[in-house]
Order: sequence, then C-alpha cells, then structure tokens
Amino acid sequence: MKNVLLIICVSSGLLVNYYAYGQLSYCLGSGIGLSNFKADSIETSPRLGFNINLGAKSELDETISFITMISFTQHGAKATNGRVYSDTGFSSEVKEYKFYYTELGLSILANYYLKYPALSVQGGIKMGLTKSSYSRNQYLVCFGNSANPEDNLTSSDFEYSLSKIPCSYAIVLGAASGNEEMQVMLNYSLYFANSKSNVIASKQYKVHKSLIELKVLFFIG
Repeated sequence: MKNVLLIICVSSGLLVNYYAYGQLSYCLGSGIGLSNFKADSIETSPRLGFNINLGAKSELDETISFITMISFTQHGAKATNGRVYSDTGFSSEVKEYKFYYTELGLSILANYYLKYPALSVQGGIKMGLTKSSYSRNQYLVCFGNSANPEDNLTSSDFEYSLSKIPCSYAIVLGAASGNEEMQVMLNYSLYFANSKSNVIASKQYKVHKSLIELKVLFFIG
C-alpha cells in the first residue's frame, strides 16, 4: 500500500509540473493486445484482448511530450499443459485452460520525437489494479509432473493467487506514428514479477506478465 501511495504522489507531482508548462490536449482511443504470463509448471500461449484508453498529452516543444492515460485492458493466457484428475488418476489428454483477468491502469509515457509530429519513440511506467475472472472456467486442471495431485499447482489455486495480487507495475516501451489529431501506438509492457504461495503446496512461485498493445488515439484540443 505504501508503494502505491508513493507512486500516486510522485506521478501527481510530475503531472502538475509538465501540464502547467505544456500545450495540453485530450485523447480517447482503443486497440488490441496480446498478453501472456510465465509461471512455474505452467506452459502458456498468448491471449488476444482489447483496450480502451482515456488521457491527456502535454507538448513541451517539438522534441518531447508526455502522455498520461487511464486504460482498461483485457489480460490472460492459454495454459497448454493442463491435466484433468479423476478417481482413476490423471487423464492422458492435455487440457487447455484459459486464464482471464482485467486491468485498470495508469500510465505516464514520454514521447521523444524523431520527426515531429510524425514519428516518436516512447518510454514510461504503468501501475495497474487487476481482477481475476476465474468464475468463467467450470473445470479443474493440474499443472506439474507429479502423480500426486496435491503436489501439483491447480488452476483454482493459481486463479485464487492471481486475485490476491491486486497491484501490478510495469515498464512501458514503444513507438508512435501519426499527426497532431491522431496517433497509432505500439507498446510493450514488461511487468515486474509477483511472488505468491501455492495455497496447498505452500511453495513460492513467480508470475512474469507481459503485454504487447496496438492503440489508435484521437486528440482534441
């Protein structure tokens, strides 16, 4: 909680500073993204989702500008190595399991113009509040190679652990192209790893999340 408050305070100070001296415009847009995560015992492939963005841009000069955005983003991944357990043991058939979660994020990006206003490179930070949607799945699968189901990580345990990591932090890198009225942005978000304990096995594992997004933003003002 202290880290969240610190980031909010620092971000608010930076926003007040550069919006006070820059030419301000507002933006609205949406796009698509590919999200994924890596975790012990789970093999995954990316999941396609969408994003909705609302923000503001401050142009300091023809070299640099700042964009602050509030975004709603779909996240998740497809686990490809799940195994279903029954009274007769594990099934030999591999079961695909889809993880879903959403993020409400605040990002601050710096634009450095290589050619104003047509082309810029971007870098910044993002803080998000995440919510797992594990009720969408109606079956239980296990991840791991042990013949004892209690030694494996289960889908319900992992979903529950995701729901107990409410905050996420990421470094954002990217590029943008467009004009003063519209920008197309391609961003890559590398999230800091979160550690959680398996509810049953009581062992530590890390979750590494990543996100590639394509956004189209329209500016007013």
